[in-house]
Amino acid sequence: MRKAILLFIPLLLILSCKKTKTLEKPEIEPKKPEIEVDMSNPLENVIQMEYQKSSNAIMYRQTDIAFLGFLTDTMSVRSKQFNPFNNVVLINNEYSLTDINSKVIERYKLDEAVLSNYRESYNEMLKSSNYVFTPKISYQIHATKDLDHINKTEITLVVKAIYYYLVLSEPKQESFRIYSNLKIDEIKQSGAYLSRIGFGLQSKFQISTYQDPNKLIPYLKAYLNAVLNGNEKNAAELREKFEMPITEFEYLGGPISDWFQYQSLSTKEKIEKYVKELFVAKPTNSAFKNIEFEFKALK
Repeated sequence: MRKAILLFIPLLLILSCKKTKTLEKPEIEPKKPEIEVDMSNPLENVIQMEYQKSSNAIMYRQTDIAFLGFLTDTMSVRSKQFNPFNNVVLINNEYSLTDINSKVIERYKLDEAVLSNYRESYNEMLKSSNYVFTPKISYQIHATKDLDHINKTEITLVVKAIYYYLVLSEPKQESFRIYSNLKIDEIKQSGAYLSRIGFGLQSKFQISTYQDPNKLIPYLKAYLNAVLNGNEKNAAELREKFEMPITEFEYLGGPISDWFQYQSLSTKEKIEKYVKELFVAKPTNSAFKNIEFEFKALK
């Protein structure tokens, strides 16, 4: 009997060990909370105008007015027509090279604000200036007014970086050369001048998809904000939340070699590579383009 009890004891130990193991609870990883995306106003800040009809798009394609000294009228600025003010020329204009925080780097003076003088002065500035600029990066989403009433979502995403500005000094009475029967008071009452040009880089993504814009655009904006803020973890998660097939890609500014580097990438890879490279400080003589324009009314 004693032997039977002794033999039974190891069996009890084995059973007790097995029972203990079965009571252990497996570790469950807590579910990661999803990134909150504001869906309350999905089309907020979307420019309800086709990109080709926007003011900057028109300016890019009219090189004769994209220089300091151009005059138009305030109504023309509002309508985005930019009709030139006839029979008036701005002369003896001074302009400044500034960074994105309005810090003046150098000042320049034109004998006459005509395109040839401006180009010559600008080229000399590029050769002589060795200042390195950090950019101001932003994006815009353009769409038609009936975006939320059509089946196919077609939007244009514009990502741009301004590295420096050329700022025109406010014109004085003696700055105008007037022809015909125009009066200076008439010019001042309705006139506007091109006061600032921003130089930098820009990319344009033409996106066409059947995804609901009320879902696509909020996730796209949240994704872009994560990319711009360098939050790669959030960007990776948000990247999976929307589709973004591209129908057209345009790269404005920068060396031609960069254009070829982008061609083999997907749309989202293009955006992330482009934004990362924008953050790198660049010198004045980089291959920048005039991509931002600002007008002021004459006083």
